[in-house]
Amino acid sequence: MLSTRAALLLAFRRGPACGLELIERIAAVSAGAVRPAQGSVYPLLGRLEEDGLVRRLRPRPTRERGRGRVDYELTVAGVRASDAVRDTLRPIIQLGSPEPDSDALAERMHERVRTGLTLSRFAARLRSRVQRGARP
Repeated sequence: MLSTRAALLLAFRRGPACGLELIERIAAVSAGAVRPAQGSVYPLLGRLEEDGLVRRLRPRPTRERGRGRVDYELTVAGVRASDAVRDTLRPIIQLGSPEPDSDALAERMHERVRTGLTLSRFAARLRSRVQRGARP
């Protein structure tokens, strides 16, 4: 599928982030189908930094104890590498695009996405109510 390195470079396109945020971005975009392990992400961030593709920002003081989270951001070389990954994947993604004359298929696919979003919102509200102790 997609390498963790490529996924991270693409996840950085939404701005600076720490390792956990990058993992969440990738998981969110893939609807949970792809979720890199922390044990692979943090060493890879170090290698990307060594390669000059990302740079470490000042730690965020988000905790009372321990270290703050360290954000990384793409360098100019990192943006070029991210662009290369995106450009390489674009033709592959277009293979999955419907043909121009298949409007009915496209509409059915959109309807499935809308239904999924509606069900997701319902599940989130239900989960919130259950967590608050309210009756579903």
